[in-house]
Amino acid sequence: TACVPPPILGVNVVPMTSNAVLTDRTIVVRGGVVESIEPTASARVPEGAVVMEAAGRNVTPAHIDMHVHLKSADLDAYVRAGIGTVRNMWGFNGLMGWARDIEAGTRSGPTIISASPGLDGQPPQWPETVIVTDANAAREAVGTQVTAGWTYLKSYARLSVPVFDSIMRAARTAGLPVVGPVPLAVDLRH
Repeated sequence: TACVPPPILGVNVVPMTSNAVLTDRTIVVRGGVVESIEPTASARVPEGAVVMEAAGRNVTPAHIDMHVHLKSADLDAYVRAGIGTVRNMWGFNGLMGWARDIEAGTRSGPTIISASPGLDGQPPQWPETVIVTDANAAREAVGTQVTAGWTYLKSYARLSVPVFDSIMRAARTAGLPVVGPVPLAVDLRH
C-alpha cells in the first residue's frame, strides 16, 4: 500500500509561486493530497497523528524531469531526489505496468508520463522501434499507440516525408501530441 506521510512540523515552505519563503509551517497530507499548510502555532494536526519534527528544514514541491529514459533500477532514485514526475522519451514493453504499480502504491517511483515506442524508418536505431515505411501503415501504427494508452507519440529521425505527414495527420485526428526530432528527410519549413 501507499505510504502515508506524517504531518511535518516547523518547516520552511518554498512555494514556487512567489519569492517569499513561508517560515515555520506545518504540512498535513491526507489521501496523497496536501490538505493544509499552516503556521505551526495554529496548525490543525489530526488527533493521534505521529508527527515529523522538521524545524528549520526546507520543503519544495516535487520536481519534474522532462527528459528521461527510464530504467527500473532508477525509479526509487527519482523519488529520493525529490522528482515526483518524469517524462519518459521512449516507451517500451512493461513501462505501462510500472506506471500502474506506482499509481496503485505497490511500487516506489515517480508519476510516469511517457512517449510511445519511437516510430521510425529503416534501419532501427533503438530497441522496440516501430518501423514505418509506408504512409498507409503509419495510420495503423498511430492507432496501435493510441490503443496502448501512451501519453504522446514519439516520431524519429529516419521517417520519409509521406510517412511523417501521415503520422502527423493520424496523431492530430486521434488527439495525440507528437514529440521527437524533425526527421532528416523533412525540411524544417515543411
